[in-house]
Amino acid sequence: MGFPPAHLRLALAAPRTPCPPRTRTRTVMRIGNTEIRPLGGGLGCLLMILFSVLASIALTVLLNLLL
Repeated sequence: MGFPPAHLRLALAAPRTPCPPRTRTRTVMRIGNTEIRPLGGGLGCLLMILFSVLASIALTVLLNLLL
């Protein structure tokens, strides 16, 4: 019969341990007495990147107009 397929061999070789239950943890960064928490999840992250790019372009154009 031969050897079983690779994916079956790996499954037979190492039994999987159950994953711990997922708990919702809050990511918090502390600087001194100030606590910084991310807001908005993935959408908030994308919006912040978009705002950063647009603000950078606007400030670059404004600076070039002034000089």
